[in-house]
Formats: sequence, C-alpha cells, structure tokens
Amino acid sequence: MEALEVSKGSMPAMSNARTGDMNEEEISQCLLDIASWLQSKAGAIGADYCAVAGANEPALAQISAAAPETLKMCLAAHDGGMPLYDFTALSCEQIGQATQEGRSSSKWQDDMVPVARNPEGDLLVVHAKGVSTWSGEDGLGSVEAVSLAAYLEGYRNKMLGGHVEYVEDCGIMELST
Repeated sequence: MEALEVSKGSMPAMSNARTGDMNEEEISQCLLDIASWLQSKAGAIGADYCAVAGANEPALAQISAAAPETLKMCLAAHDGGMPLYDFTALSCEQIGQATQEGRSSSKWQDDMVPVARNPEGDLLVVHAKGVSTWSGEDGLGSVEAVSLAAYLEGYRNKMLGGHVEYVEDCGIMELST
C-alpha cells in the first residue's frame, strides 16, 4: 500500500460527496429524519407537524405537473405544516391557492410551484433553476438549492449536525458559527 504524503497541518482531500439528487429511498429517510428532529426538538410545532396526515391521491393529483416528485412525496407523508426555517410547508389545497395568488402578479413565472409560505406572505418556490424565495413585490430571489431534494437534504443535515435550533415564534433558526 502506498503511503500518503501529508505535510504538517494539512490533510489529504477526502470526500464522499453526493453526485446528483437523492433517490426515493433517501428522500423517505430524509423526511423521517426531519420529522424525528422536529418531534424531539421543536416542541408543540414538531408534534403538530408529525400529527398531520398525508395527502390523499385526489389531492395529490391536483398539484401542478411541474411539481417535482420530492414535493409529492413530502405531501404524501404530511399534507403541509413542515417548518422550513421561517417558512411553513403548504398543503395541497394551499399550494393551489398560492399558485392562483401568484399568477395575479406580473412577477410570477409559469414554471413555479409554491412549497411554503412565511409569516410575511413570501413563498418558497420550486422552479426550473431550483428552489428560491418569491415575493409579489420583488419577484424571484436567488437560488437557495438546485432542487427541492437538495434543499431538504441540506436542511436535514443542518438539523442532525446541530447547526439549527427551534426558537418559539421564530421557527427553525441557523446557529451562528
């Protein structure tokens, strides 16, 4: 076996980084990890989310064809209510309502699917370039993740890594490092 040469104070680059999105099994595990963290760390908000039933087939069928499979899996597990930082995931019915509201804005884009809403009324949306915030006033914000699966994976990893905490009346907050 060949020896690694390492100078003092450096480490060889080792990585097990993912290439591409999570598969269905990994998404299911990610959703379970998020629910478990919320139930154990987010008090009543976590318990409320875990008590939300999954959407039924007719409700899921009403979701836009542009919606990623990851969103449908989230809704099948829990029909909305997931705290996503200061946003809360929308139910199937709320997604339809938010889409109609968004279409009344000249800043709305047809490929956007609302995922969550914050207390100010801004949306977290999935679109062709990934996941972004959207407001009727400012339009589309910067891309926060390349896909909903990547967004949820990053969120879960921050939870399990101890980089976020639940703050009552604020939501899930990132800890400063």
